[in-house]
Amino acid sequence: MNHRMGTEGLTISMLAVEAERKGLTLDDIMAIPETEGWEYHGLEPRDGIAYVCSAYVAAVYQAAGLFGKDRINGPEFTPKDVYTLNFFDLNY
Repeated sequence: MNHRMGTEGLTISMLAVEAERKGLTLDDIMAIPETEGWEYHGLEPRDGIAYVCSAYVAAVYQAAGLFGKDRINGPEFTPKDVYTLNFFDLNY
């Protein structure tokens, strides 16, 4: 949630105070989509860019050029979004 608020190292309590200052609730902050490429720190040895499965697949598809010139935000893809994309010939 620190990424979403543009802060670093705040605890959940501190985030709630910061959100209130900005006229937001914690629910509002949690509803902000993750942006592809955010780097996480302080989780050694897992520091770096993190993806859930569907976000990773969407990012790979984008890197492979399957979306053409369109830019997508992989973390907004759910597993259903990924498997319902119409990229493949199902009658092969």
